[in-house]
Amino acid sequence: MSKTKEQLQIELENLLQQRKQEQAVERIRAEVLSMRSSADLLPVITVMFRELSQLDIESPGCGFFFVDEDKNSILWYSALENPRKHGISWTSPDLREIDETTAVATVEAAIAEDWQEDLEHWRKGELWSVMRSAEEDLAVMRPFQERIGLSRPLPFFGGDGWVITNVPFAYGWVGIRYRGTAPDPTVKAKIEKFTEALSLGYLRNLDFLRLEEQNRALETALDQLKEAQGQLVLQEKMAALGDLVAGVAHEMNTPLGAIHSIHDTLIRAIDSLKRTLAEVLPDEHKEHRKIQAAFHVMADANRVITSGTERVTSIVDSLRNFARLDEAEFQMADIHEGIDSALTLLQNRLGTHITAIKNYADIGPTYCSPGQLNQVFMHLLKNAIEAIEGSGEIEINTFQADGKAWVRIRDTGVGIPPEQLDHLFDFGFNETGARTRMAFGLAMDYRIIQEHHGEIEIESQVGKGTVITVGLPQKAFQQSR
Repeated sequence: MSKTKEQLQIELENLLQQRKQEQAVERIRAEVLSMRSSADLLPVITVMFRELSQLDIESPGCGFFFVDEDKNSILWYSALENPRKHGISWTSPDLREIDETTAVATVEAAIAEDWQEDLEHWRKGELWSVMRSAEEDLAVMRPFQERIGLSRPLPFFGGDGWVITNVPFAYGWVGIRYRGTAPDPTVKAKIEKFTEALSLGYLRNLDFLRLEEQNRALETALDQLKEAQGQLVLQEKMAALGDLVAGVAHEMNTPLGAIHSIHDTLIRAIDSLKRTLAEVLPDEHKEHRKIQAAFHVMADANRVITSGTERVTSIVDSLRNFARLDEAEFQMADIHEGIDSALTLLQNRLGTHITAIKNYADIGPTYCSPGQLNQVFMHLLKNAIEAIEGSGEIEINTFQADGKAWVRIRDTGVGIPPEQLDHLFDFGFNETGARTRMAFGLAMDYRIIQEHHGEIEIESQVGKGTVITVGLPQKAFQQSR
């Protein structure tokens, strides 16, 4: 029996509709397969909402609900017409504008009492629909409107009444809103065509979430490893430097002692020579110009030798004080000695163009590791010197407050740009410019001050200089090592 034209027309329309749905599913699957992170579930939601709109379901909004009963939470994507089409703005970052036609709100909520009825339907795998009058719809949608911060209700809140049909799938349900007084029996079949692809997208989303969490954990572990590696490298360098400094100071002491001894002998010999000449030639030697000139030369030489040996002795003492390897690691000590030692060792860098101003308060002994603190003061003062282009000054103030000894170092250098201030204590920080070539230095300073249960703060203005403030508890504390 041949088919009528009308029957053939219906079959053709059905085939076209079926093909249209298959193509829509293919587009959703393509979007799913192109996912590269958990954030890419949002484009999948957007594409599915648009495809539903192309299947003769005129909907201004559609909800996608993903249930995680283990975490007792529901992840809810609400795709809707872009409120800007109606001149409506919003304040919440939870509502994201996809393009001029579509926006998506993302809400993650704990499973509360008001979700229980929906969850029962979902667990049973049954479709359920809700019909609302205008007043009911406005009341139900008001919390959503407030949550995303709409400046006024969307046109499809309220109206002549709505039907919301919820279609369950393995990981949640899709709730689509459309105008009407009764549920549309074709909605379920149309949405179910897409839920397999949607489920795949959600599973990929979970995989990406787990992978991203693992990556964050690995990145944290890598950062910790880098920090530990940096600390070990610096500790080894500082230990080697301390050994070297202590060795140099020790080796310099021997010839310095010999110089002191022979110089003392020379002074006594000259005095003896003067007395002998006075006894043998009491009148002649006073009038003999060459003898008197020789005595003047020897006196000048003795003053130079005395000044030089005192300077070398001061440097050796500063080196030994800087290293402090022969002392207990933590003890009560005068931090002024460490600052003075650092200044002495940096004297050649200060030169005549940088003035060091010291304003020391009577702060008493501080519980610290002198050797470690000396490294901090040396590094901070060295940075201050390098920051000064041309002439300038470095002011060092110490004071006591809140049970702490405070050291404030101010320089008139080039300063540090604001965007770099938050990264100065990062291991490996190394910006160009005289003031910020710090590499591991400040990170190590920060760690040392933390081990002292202290604090370190940096304030800076480009072109005006930098102020670094270090606070150290003065009383002994329990070391956590």
